[in-house]
Amino acid sequence: MLRVMISKQINQVKVDDACAYARQKGAAIAVIGVVTEWLDGATQWSGTVDVASVIVNAYDTENCKLISTASGRQNGQRFTFVNAPATRFMRPLSQEVVKSLFE
Repeated sequence: MLRVMISKQINQVKVDDACAYARQKGAAIAVIGVVTEWLDGATQWSGTVDVASVIVNAYDTENCKLISTASGRQNGQRFTFVNAPATRFMRPLSQEVVKSLFE
């Protein structure tokens, strides 16, 4: 069973600490994601495209070795008729990237 949890985390997390925490919770794999690019076009009329990019790494919790890595990027349209910030990309983008880790 793969459970995806998305949180707004500003603090940095050490990989060793994440592996230990995941192992303590009974997980065999620790999944760590990082937002690598974020551009919020501010308004629907600015012409600036919203962009979100993430990279996700999966680690074996026993030895904290990297098992798999995946990344993704999504961008909006140049002009839109709704005020929809770049946050709209995070859930589907993160879920697709995590899913691709294990394909």
